Amino acid sequence: MANMQNTGNSIRDDMTDTASRVTGAARDTMDQLSNTASDAVDRWSSTAQDTLDSASQYATRMSDRGEQMLEDARDYVTAHPLATLGIAAAAGFLIGRMMR
Repeated sequence: MANMQNTGNSIRDDMTDTASRVTGAARDTMDQLSNTASDAVDRWSSTAQDTLDSASQYATRMSDRGEQMLEDARDYVTAHPLATLGIAAAAGFLIGRMMR
């Protein structure tokens, strides 16, 4: 009887050890997966932020360029009012001819 009890205790201890190893291995695997996913999200976030920064800088440059072109046009109109009027009349005439 004592021998069966020792065998039962040994089996229980073996099962407990196996369960602990499996649980530890599963925990380690989950930690690795979590770290890998976290690293990937960090890389994607950084790439997205860099892309947004580049787009914002491009939009700012285009806006500045548009403002500069508008200012140049105003300066030209102020400096050459008759030429501007002639250009506008010619453009209107050409557009009118193309619309027929």
